[in-house]
Amino acid sequence: MEQTQSFNNILRVRYDAIKAMQRQAQKFLSREFEVFGSHLEFNITKGENTYYLSARGGGRESPYGILVGKGDRDSIPHPIFKELQMTYSLIPLVSVLKNSIQSVTGFHYTSASNFYFRYPWNNSEEVKFPSQIYEKEYYIRSLPANNREDKVFWTDVFLSPIEKKLLVTVAAPVYENRQYKGVVGLDFTLSSVDFFVENLHHNLGDFLVVNDSNTVIADLAIRDNQHHEIIHLDNTIPKDLLSNSFSKVSEATLTRIGDYWIYVAHTSFAPWKVIYYVDNKSVALQTIKNILPSLLMVILFTTIFLLLATRLVAREFINPAGLLVRHIERRGQLDPKIISEVSAPWKPWFTAISNVFLDNKTLVEKLEKHIDKLDDQVAKRTKDLSRQNQKLELALHDLQNAQSQIITQEKLAGLGSLTAGIAHEIRNPLNFIVNFADNSRVFGEEISETIQGIESQISPGNYESLKYLTHHLIKNMTKIEEHGRRADTIVNSMLTHAHGGNDILREANLQELLDENILLGLASFKQKGFSPEVTRYYTKSMTNISVYPKDLGRVFLNLINNACFILHEKKKKKSSFKPKIQVKIEDSDNHLTIRVRDNGMGMSDSVKNKIFEPFFTTKPTGQGTGLGLSLSYEIIVQQHRGRIFIETEYKEFTEFTIVLPKDLANLLNDDDNATIRV
Repeated sequence: MEQTQSFNNILRVRYDAIKAMQRQAQKFLSREFEVFGSHLEFNITKGENTYYLSARGGGRESPYGILVGKGDRDSIPHPIFKELQMTYSLIPLVSVLKNSIQSVTGFHYTSASNFYFRYPWNNSEEVKFPSQIYEKEYYIRSLPANNREDKVFWTDVFLSPIEKKLLVTVAAPVYENRQYKGVVGLDFTLSSVDFFVENLHHNLGDFLVVNDSNTVIADLAIRDNQHHEIIHLDNTIPKDLLSNSFSKVSEATLTRIGDYWIYVAHTSFAPWKVIYYVDNKSVALQTIKNILPSLLMVILFTTIFLLLATRLVAREFINPAGLLVRHIERRGQLDPKIISEVSAPWKPWFTAISNVFLDNKTLVEKLEKHIDKLDDQVAKRTKDLSRQNQKLELALHDLQNAQSQIITQEKLAGLGSLTAGIAHEIRNPLNFIVNFADNSRVFGEEISETIQGIESQISPGNYESLKYLTHHLIKNMTKIEEHGRRADTIVNSMLTHAHGGNDILREANLQELLDENILLGLASFKQKGFSPEVTRYYTKSMTNISVYPKDLGRVFLNLINNACFILHEKKKKKSSFKPKIQVKIEDSDNHLTIRVRDNGMGMSDSVKNKIFEPFFTTKPTGQGTGLGLSLSYEIIVQQHRGRIFIETEYKEFTEFTIVLPKDLANLLNDDDNATIRV
């Protein structure tokens, strides 16, 4: 809307004014120190540790600037004295701004070095340092912790204690060589905003100007200078219109919310927004009032036109069209009575339709004869094709079986090579990430210790900022290192899955191997305060068998870890739950059977069918690679010529069963001999 653009121009004047004050203040701070002129008085407040600086002369009613500070006048440090010089050097610019912008009531500068400057100042007022100034909104919002980008900001509406007028402060922080010095601010009344809103001519609805705290800056419904108290948005809009409705409206778009039409546009130079709302009933009544005379004329004219058009259309189109439909229903047979009733322009249509039906009848007769011939030919060729298809299906079945075997072998070989290549390429940059993250974390800790050692040499604001940044730097480096090592674990698992182990076949005691990996699996969970009950059922006097002990131990460790994990998760959800793991070894003539059972969450059928697929995992993100059971399956089935399968009941138990042959060495020799014979 044009009104929003005009309002932006009003705010831009104040925005540019405080921005100019900020730049000029920082420019004065960069100058060399100058001695105050003779037109200034440097005095001390009696009975208080306070000094003040003001202009000489001037009547009692003549306003001028005054600067008040805490401390000893005779021992002011050079940087503060330079800042005092900067503050008083701003008076000419402040005077011009106050005279050019009538709504500006005053300028003030609050220094972080315990002094305060205000313009204008009436010498009838008491000279006193306002220590509560550091609790004001405009000072707190200027601090580096709250305004890191040195931006211009606007305070909420407040009531001036002397004039009893509503004021708003636009302010900006002042820095010297990246060091916070203080904040400059302009106080101005809402008279110009009220004047802008009062000149909006609208008979329906209401215009509002609201800041980011939902405080009403101006309201079209408040006229004749009645806006003398702070009003919240909820207290001025209708009760059936909620204030959060304005946040649901698209920018600069008239939108219907409930029983109201709402328009919201944000200003460019202040955190304010212009709001217009009007209820649907008012809009409808006003619309009807405006268009009713025209609507009646349109209805009257339309009625007359339709009456005339109906008679004309019925005579020239509807009646002939009805006769044409009857002619089509009779399949184009000419009826002299119908033809006599049709006007001249329609007669060619009747003749054309009669010819179409005649030609169509002749064509249909020819097609029927041709179709009979085609049916005989199709039946004969169908029998021939059926015999050929049977032969082709047999040949295709044999070909598909051969292709399936070749493709499966090529995929397995290619996937292993690709996985190994990718894992090797990832490992080098991953090692750099982990190592440099560790070094960066150490450097961050050293920086943090150094900052703590020089705390007294840094301003509180800068110290807190540095402390905050180093804390998060160390935290980020720790997370990078943690997840880098996690990624390294996944890469190692991928390499193992691609190449397999380098273990050797030798005799081992299966009971000792299983006990060793049970202890390893329980150790990591004992650190978390979790220790399930483990029950062992072993066959007495069990003989040693030939296995690959390292790879087989990896299978046992993976099963124990998975059981502990799911039991731990169930224990966290149900404190009364008693976690149990049952391990059995059964000895038979030709094989050993190992059973690992837990009373955890069990598995659904869909999970059970995918459990041995590579990269499939039921653990949360970051806690499982999805390669453990896939590797276990390869180690048992392919490497040890055994079997592994699952019995489970959802939310009740899961049992893994492993069957290992006792004569693995002979089986491997038979495979080698078979290969040689081939």
